[in-house]
Amino acid sequence: MQFNDYYKTLEVELTASAKEIRESYRKLAHKYHPDISEQSNCEPLFKEITEAYAALKPVNKQSAHRSSSMNDVITLKNHFR
Repeated sequence: MQFNDYYKTLEVELTASAKEIRESYRKLAHKYHPDISEQSNCEPLFKEITEAYAALKPVNKQSAHRSSSMNDVITLKNHFR
């Protein structure tokens, strides 16, 4: 298994905020998108950038909301036993 430095791939520091990560991803994804870029070998770069963003992006707020809602249901269920 090969180690990928996702921060390096997205050209951000280790201390980058979620906003900085998203902005860098959008800039690089646009630059290396196969339909937009004039470079012939941009597809592998685009895939690396997408993989890096998927690994570093913040947790989906909707799934976090579902998780906390489910915890509330379990708590209520236990309360009325």
